[in-house]
Amino acid sequence: MKSCQVFIKGDIAFVFTQSTTRSGIGLTTEPMLKVSTASLKDLGDAVRTCLDASKRDIPDPIDFSPKAILCFAGEKSWKRFVSGATLRAIWLDNSGAKIVSYDPAERGSFELREDLSKACPLEPPEELGRAILASAQS
Repeated sequence: MKSCQVFIKGDIAFVFTQSTTRSGIGLTTEPMLKVSTASLKDLGDAVRTCLDASKRDIPDPIDFSPKAILCFAGEKSWKRFVSGATLRAIWLDNSGAKIVSYDPAERGSFELREDLSKACPLEPPEELGRAILASAQS
């Protein structure tokens, strides 16, 4: 499965590629993209770029900290980064793509809400961007 995460903060979407290590741990990898939510095409293109870059069986890192994410986002702490953010994941497998919801939880974490997941189009990019924003607003 390929996946990426979209953190929406105000009018900005941070799109992070998600890959899986050899031991099965999900990890943020390059590319990391920042786009305006005003452009549905840019958001859809960013998600497609990150899905295309998502990999399996990458080596386990020595450091699992979110330093690269925080540096990219210009934040000093995870708690500050996720404060007020809406998180959605896009999962892509042989059966198609879906947007998966997460609810804010304690201490900067998020709770998976796969029961709220919805199938989504990958093309055109504008429709993918529209589906992500609609999911984030519900």
